[in-house]
Amino acid sequence: MNVGVSTACLYPLETEKALKLLCQSGVKNIEIFVNSVSEISGSVLTEIKNIIKDFDCRITSIHPYTSGSEPIMFFSNYQRRFLDGVEQYLRFCDFANELDANILVFHGDRKESNTPNEFYFERYLKLYREALKTGVYVCQENVCRCRSRSPEFLKVMSSTLKDEVRFVFDLKQARRSDTPYSEYLDAMQNKIMHLHLSDFDEKSDCTLPNQNGKFDFAAFLKDFKDSDITSVIEVYREAFKEPCEIGRSLEFLKNTLQI
Repeated sequence: MNVGVSTACLYPLETEKALKLLCQSGVKNIEIFVNSVSEISGSVLTEIKNIIKDFDCRITSIHPYTSGSEPIMFFSNYQRRFLDGVEQYLRFCDFANELDANILVFHGDRKESNTPNEFYFERYLKLYREALKTGVYVCQENVCRCRSRSPEFLKVMSSTLKDEVRFVFDLKQARRSDTPYSEYLDAMQNKIMHLHLSDFDEKSDCTLPNQNGKFDFAAFLKDFKDSDITSVIEVYREAFKEPCEIGRSLEFLKNTLQI
């Protein structure tokens, strides 16, 4: 298992600048949070590729900025918009391929949606299969504001789609859903490809992982230690004062994995 950092931690710093800052800090495994469609091609893509080459880092995953629009893009009854959404996400897959990444993080429909599970799974499966043709796995993440906040929903999704579903597990989203993380791990079974890591304390439910936090990373990570699952620190900018704190958090996790 490797651990890294998401460029999302440095938002609203421009994506290529966030990538370079993480690389300069010694981070070797990075998730790129795409903040604009203009970043997946042209001069910005060229700059991103040059940074990756110069610092010899690995891009573990791609997280589209359009996550918040996925309910209307993929789960309305307007078929043409759904097909357009698939084509748009295939462009993110092309971007992932440019960077040798094979994971695309997917949030899905809003929790208030009353569309049948079968409809959701059918739409996800179409996207999953089209993306996999390019070598990219669309991975359903547990998200507090989405249907995926429910471990039961994820369990049904896993059993229905069998080998044609993959997952991202996010610790902060589990906390915000008031659900023990073990329930998500049980629901996702052995189909987790990626982890989003964060800690918590008395003041915040999303902090950088460190020795002052409340979460037991030694217990959590022991089952993943020898796996090929990728993981990144993903917190919000208010979770730290200086970017150097991210590097210390990463070292804490690396040391924890040796326990």
